[in-house]
Amino acid sequence: EFFFSEIMEPKFEFAVKFNALELDDSDLALFVAAIILCGDRPGLMNVKQVEQSQDNILQALDLHLQANHSDSVYLFPNLLQKMADL
Repeated sequence: EFFFSEIMEPKFEFAVKFNALELDDSDLALFVAAIILCGDRPGLMNVKQVEQSQDNILQALDLHLQANHSDSVYLFPNLLQKMADL
């Protein structure tokens, strides 16, 4: 039981904090796309193109959040930190 909670607790804490961001489906779609387009996966070909695509998605996410969550100025930096946490 201790081992299970030791493994699961950080994941649960991440989920609780992530849900607190109150993202909608379009926010999540852009966020997930940015995660998928990670250029540091082993065996990935065309790394530069993947990284450029990720940069484009991140720019779109930033603009989208500015337009739809203008009251949450730290939302984009918080999402970048969540990406790093993954």
